[in-house]
Amino acid sequence: MSATAKTFYVVQPFIKGKRGGLKAEQAIQAPSENAALLRAERMADSKAGVLVFSQTGDPEMGDFDEPVFLASHGDVPSRD
Repeated sequence: MSATAKTFYVVQPFIKGKRGGLKAEQAIQAPSENAALLRAERMADSKAGVLVFSQTGDPEMGDFDEPVFLASHGDVPSRD
């Protein structure tokens, strides 16, 4: 990873689609891991599911490590 690598913290909410499947809503970037975890907890009651992950990379180069899953609430897609 380059010297300009940055870690991004992401909250990914999900809703139930028309046929009962999960549908991803707009992902939300948080300023820190703690902020992402708190936001996900607040969203958990109003969404089908919420997934929190971090990903480190260089956005200018488009080079990113694999995401690190930090928490999930409710129904979220399988990560297998």
